[in-house]
Amino acid sequence: MKKSMGPEASGRTGDSRAAAGAARQGRGAPARAARAMGAMGAIGAAARRAAWAAALVALAGALLLQSCSGAGGAGGGNGAAGGTGGGSSAALGSEPAGAQDAAGGTGEAATAGSAAPADSGADGEAITITIVASLDETKPTDASNNSVRYIEEHTGYKLEFIPLPTNTADADAKFSLLLSSGDYGDVFCRTITREQMMQLAREGIVVPIDDYIDGSAELRQLFDERPEYREKSKFEDGSIYGFIASGEAYHSQAYPKLWVNQEWMEKLGLSMPETTEDFYDMLVAFRDGDPNENGLSDEIPLTSNIEWTNQVESYLVNSFVPFEYTAMSYPVDGKVVFSPASEEFREGLRYVKRLVDDRLLDVAAFTQKQDQMQQLIRQEPHRVAAYVGEHFGIGIDLSDYEQNKAITAIPPFAGPGGVRTMLKNDFRDRTGSFDFAITDKCKNPQAAFNLGDFMMNLECELTTHHGPEGEGWGKYDPPVKSALGMDALYWVNDNYGTEGGDRAKDLLYIGPTNGTTERRQMWSPMPDDLYVPEAYEARLTIETQKMLPYFYPEYLPRNIEIYITDPEELSHFSELRLTLRDLVKTSAAQFATGEKSLDIDWESYINQLKQYQMDEYVELYQKYFDLYLASAAG
Repeated sequence: MKKSMGPEASGRTGDSRAAAGAARQGRGAPARAARAMGAMGAIGAAARRAAWAAALVALAGALLLQSCSGAGGAGGGNGAAGGTGGGSSAALGSEPAGAQDAAGGTGEAATAGSAAPADSGADGEAITITIVASLDETKPTDASNNSVRYIEEHTGYKLEFIPLPTNTADADAKFSLLLSSGDYGDVFCRTITREQMMQLAREGIVVPIDDYIDGSAELRQLFDERPEYREKSKFEDGSIYGFIASGEAYHSQAYPKLWVNQEWMEKLGLSMPETTEDFYDMLVAFRDGDPNENGLSDEIPLTSNIEWTNQVESYLVNSFVPFEYTAMSYPVDGKVVFSPASEEFREGLRYVKRLVDDRLLDVAAFTQKQDQMQQLIRQEPHRVAAYVGEHFGIGIDLSDYEQNKAITAIPPFAGPGGVRTMLKNDFRDRTGSFDFAITDKCKNPQAAFNLGDFMMNLECELTTHHGPEGEGWGKYDPPVKSALGMDALYWVNDNYGTEGGDRAKDLLYIGPTNGTTERRQMWSPMPDDLYVPEAYEARLTIETQKMLPYFYPEYLPRNIEIYITDPEELSHFSELRLTLRDLVKTSAAQFATGEKSLDIDWESYINQLKQYQMDEYVELYQKYFDLYLASAAG
């Protein structure tokens, strides 16, 4: 029997349990405010405090709930042309798009003309859809923005926005306030974790979209190409509540990478390191050999930053034990092993500390942010020889041809025990959150769904992410080959608008996308010159192929949460992971910089891991890893 996803089925802990009690005692907006706290339980302490403050405001004097501004109307705009230069067809509508054929397979992109006719309300005005999204408020979000105008013209809908800050913490806090007020528009077009979506669904804040999927073009195609994405989209009642975020950038399966200036290597007579000692010697040569030839000992052999997955230790310790900061674990014959509690991890940190002590690793790597590292790397004369990062564009200036040509990735090298590995960031690990959901306020859920489906269209994505057709992107005729040997149908210009300023007013980085590898290869041609900005995706693909032989042979899902259906257990697991990760990151930096001793303080660190319920975390991980293994086998 399927469990109800209604409010009465909601289970919570901590703040969420208190919110549930308030909901039982209250009515209307006060109850909605309390329920919203449960929905945002996974966002974090700061956002929860902001949400509770909003709940008090709502309980004191409930804000008026706003309904979807959906007085629909006719108006197909300029028609749904396949791109700005293609032939016209009817615009999107509130009737299911079942009559429209989905694009066939991965070898053919659906065009902007794959939409159904637009519908209208009783007064004949175009349907307005209000979207909650993180937006740069200095940029236009009306029809003066080419992306907004493109979507409106091709759908017949009027878009209005409730902007959230671009800073994640600030956006989460404001989102909590919107939920507590009840005034949150028709569509959430932002990253929503599985835990958050589960709570939002149980509270009735988001609505199921199952009835619209089979008649759609884009989402149906994604599910046809990746059936596992459909399964990942389902919740405990079997329903789907949002457009799943799919990201299969080929290069992101090997995160982070170690980037090095190969021209400096050649200048100093160095070859690619095979062992940790080889790498140590390489850094010494960078430190002492004056490769920038300015007569000063000012080179920085190695640096990194603390954002995303760029932590330097998360790369280097893989020469001692498999490790990354999401699961913090790896499998051995089907058993989950927690890397940061191992002796091998300690020896890896000892190696990192040695690099710091010998002025080979910049101590700022443990405190600086990405933009600070980038500024350092781009500084003239160039001083940084190597850096750890997800992709090399977070360091060098892609428009600097000489730097672009000089940079390359170093494959993993072996530690004293022969470990030479990297944990693959499988596309299954990069899929689990959602980036588009329809709220209970929306009076035209079919229209809202069609909007999301249209935003997944490749030519819509190219327009919103790169610029107008003919300037930000265009079509190859005939197609050319991509870096993976697939057909590339489109070219993109990543420099569009950077000089004249049009980029700011023409792009809109929101919306669901079809991010499969096959789809991305459609706009990733193999260029004649690999060292220009337009060749970035191809370069990243080529550099990533160097890493493939070193992937760890067993697979442990990093987003194991998709197998957890009990909301209390999901919340508890997420909290365990977050607190353990914070402890490991903090402790790793302290050990590497000498603030703590790997000899004197290690036992205390292990005891802290136990106090933070490391054993329970591993036990829960094993429980759901077993479920994964069983489902994979069956």
